[in-house]
Amino acid sequence: MSEGVFPFRRMTQALLVPVGISTASAYTVPEGMIKPDYTAFLVFNPNNCCVELRGTSMPIPAGSAPTQATLVSGDGIDWLWPPGHWGVYTTQYPMFMSAKAFDTPAFPLSSAGNMIPLRLWYGYGA
Repeated sequence: MSEGVFPFRRMTQALLVPVGISTASAYTVPEGMIKPDYTAFLVFNPNNCCVELRGTSMPIPAGSAPTQATLVSGDGIDWLWPPGHWGVYTTQYPMFMSAKAFDTPAFPLSSAGNMIPLRLWYGYGA
C-alpha cells in the first residue's frame, strides 16, 4: 500500500474572517495560530452570496508585520467562493486576510442580509 495524502486534519480553532459588503474587511491572524508545517486550510462560506478572499503571507524577514494587501474586486487574483462552499486548499500561510461579498445575478447582495464571517481552519492534508 502506498503512502498518499490523507484527508484534512484540522489543527486550529476556526478563524472568523469578517466579510465586508460595500468595502473589504481586514483580518490579521492571531500570532502563533499558524505553524510552518501546516500544509492546508479548510474554508466554509456560510453566506447567501459569493465571497471573495485575498490573503497575504508573512513577509521576509520573519517576525515583521504582515503585508496588508486589501481586496480589489475584479482583479482576478482572489479566491471566490459561492454560498455554502467548503473546500480544502494547500496553504500559503496567509497572516492577513481581506474579504468582501460579491454581487452576482444568481446570488444578489440584496438577498444576502447580514454577512456571516468565513470560517477558516489550518491543518494537514489536501
